[in-house]
Formats: sequence, structure tokens, C-alpha cells
Amino acid sequence: MRIVITGGSGLIGSHLVKQLKKKYKIVLFSRNNPKLAEFKFFDLESFGNQDFEKSVSKNLRNIDVILHLAGLSTNPKGIVNGAANNLYKSINTYPTIKFAQLANKAGVKLFIFMSSAKVNGDFSHKNKPFGPLDKASPSGPYALSKYLAEEGLRELSKNSKMKTAIIRPPLTLGEGLSGGLKILEKLIKIGAPLPFKNINNKRAIISNENLSEFIIELLNCEERLENFEILMVANNNPISSEELIRKIAKKIKSHVILFPFPKMILKILLFLIGKSNISNSMFKNFEVDISETTRKINWRPKD
Repeated sequence: MRIVITGGSGLIGSHLVKQLKKKYKIVLFSRNNPKLAEFKFFDLESFGNQDFEKSVSKNLRNIDVILHLAGLSTNPKGIVNGAANNLYKSINTYPTIKFAQLANKAGVKLFIFMSSAKVNGDFSHKNKPFGPLDKASPSGPYALSKYLAEEGLRELSKNSKMKTAIIRPPLTLGEGLSGGLKILEKLIKIGAPLPFKNINNKRAIISNENLSEFIIELLNCEERLENFEILMVANNNPISSEELIRKIAKKIKSHVILFPFPKMILKILLFLIGKSNISNSMFKNFEVDISETTRKINWRPKD
């Protein structure tokens, strides 16, 4: 089996490449050569350029599976409102759909797209975890761009021999952190007291190892997949925001100072500075139902 991986130098991809190349022929599509496997130049922002697309099509000959991990998860330029929507769409949405179209024409058998459980919504209600058949409710430019990519892939799958598998992971924990977790890590390192003690919400996470193992099993179960599949993944047990912070502190071998603070006042303060999304992340539940995934794929997350 020949597999193309985009985003092979990222948090998930770098771990996955090391595992997959033991068994499969791996080709990395990337802007920079991480020197982990065979390399082909690939730039999401170059879609629309005919010469680039011809090159991509040529490099997809005799490829069986595409694992599309590359994308924009954090806004590096601090752009807001409509401009942020356009930025995320220009990297996460349109290139994904075009890439899949080229893959279908090239005879690729399976296109795996790394989406996000954020497509389901910003928070889940008590005892109602997100599932693959729930109505999508993306909040924010990132989740919206992933959802629109999913919908483009769904439309393509209606008249395609190529199967499409959408993976929706929650927060992923591994060697490197990004976004809000990176900020938390920095605050922990400098010993800043954090007002998140005694927060007992439930938030789904997935370890890098569990996500990688799932993808490996997914490759072994291609024949069980429908033409278009949405697969929810997560660790077995959700954790609270307090537990998450302590996990990060333990990982970086730092002492963390947590103290209780009235949640309502924190929520108001975050709202006033335009950070309501952080309030949802820190105080509300975000649970994921993986029962349908484990029924279909021979995978069980490890504790």
C-alpha cells in the first residue's frame, strides 16, 4: 500500500509517519522536507495554480490512500471577523476539496481527512455527547472551515469510487502544544497562579498515541467503510479543565498553582475581553460518543 501524508511534520503526522513507514510505502507532501520519508513539494495555498495541480496529479499516480492532516488550526496573523473566515477557508476548505477531486481522478482508493469534533459544536449538553449523526453546529472560523470541507467531500463522494473517511478528534495531547494550550503551558512554566481549581466539567481529549493507533487500524478496515464516513474518536474517559492543566504541568515537569475563583465573575471578565470561547472551553462540557467508531473499526483507546 502506498500512502500520501500531508502535514507529516506536525504533532500528529510526525508520530504517525514513524509508525506507518515500518509497514507501508510513505510519500510526504509538504512545503518543507522533514526528511522522514520520500518527499514531494506540496503547498495548500498553491491550489488554483494549474502547474502546481498538474504536479500534484502526477505525484498521485499509483497512490492508494491519502491521509490529509495539513491545515490551519490557529490564526497566526490575529485576523478577525470575515477576514478570518476567508483565511481559514483558503487553507482548510477549498484546497481540501480540490485535492480530493484530483485524488479521485488519479484513482486513489481512500481519502482520509482530519477534521475536528469542533464541527459538532463548542460544547455538549449534560449526558448528551456528540455523535457522528448529530447536526453540525460549527462555531468560529476554524470549525466552520472544517465543516465546509467535510460537506464538499460528502458531495464528491456521491459520484466517486474513492471512499472518504472524516476523522473528528477532540483536543489532541502530544509532545507539542498549540493555541490555547500553548498559552497555558507558558503560564504554568512562569509559575502564574491560575483560577481554575475545582472546575468539574467533562472534556474529551485524545492522546497522540491513541489517534495514531486509530488511523493505523482504519487503514486495515477500508473494506468496512461506507463511501462517506464520519468517525468520532477520543480517549475512554473525559477529564476536567483542572485535570487537563495538571496533565500539562506534569508533562513539562512544572509545579502548577491553582486557586478557586467564582466562575460567573471569570465568565463575565472573559466576555468583556472578547474571549467567550475560552469560557466555553474551560467551564463547559465537551463529550464525544465513540461507540459507533469502535463498532466499525477494530480499535479501542488505551487509558
